Amino acid sequence: MSLKVTVNTPQTTIFFYDLECGVCNAIVDFLLTHSDPEKLSFVGLQTDFAKDLMEKHGVFDIDLSTAYLFDGKTIYKKSSALLRALDACTGPYKLLSFLKIFPIPVRDFCYDLFAKKRHLFSKNLKRKCRMLSKEEKKRFINYE
Repeated sequence: MSLKVTVNTPQTTIFFYDLECGVCNAIVDFLLTHSDPEKLSFVGLQTDFAKDLMEKHGVFDIDLSTAYLFDGKTIYKKSSALLRALDACTGPYKLLSFLKIFPIPVRDFCYDLFAKKRHLFSKNLKRKCRMLSKEEKKRFINYE
């Protein structure tokens, strides 16, 4: 399968997330609201696009409990993916990326603890269906 977007342009930082996870969808909703539309796109981990791009860059076993981010060169995962996604945010939210100062093993340990319980947190989220605008839909790869 051929990739449907050019992945070597500056605005193609791609955030990969589990389509069936409420917490993951809440994170995407947050990033959609607070990030620069020119800097961040989104795609579900369960898509052929995600599988193809991951394999092309050496990730053959996609973990649905993990967020990934592709910056056009490198695939990041777990806390590194989330913090790099925050780099695309505007306003005070961008400051949260300062958490990169902590060592990756420490950040990923915290990430893994949260990821194991994410479905419990999903139950407490207010379920709402966001109606995407035409401009927001353009930020999703393979949006149908």
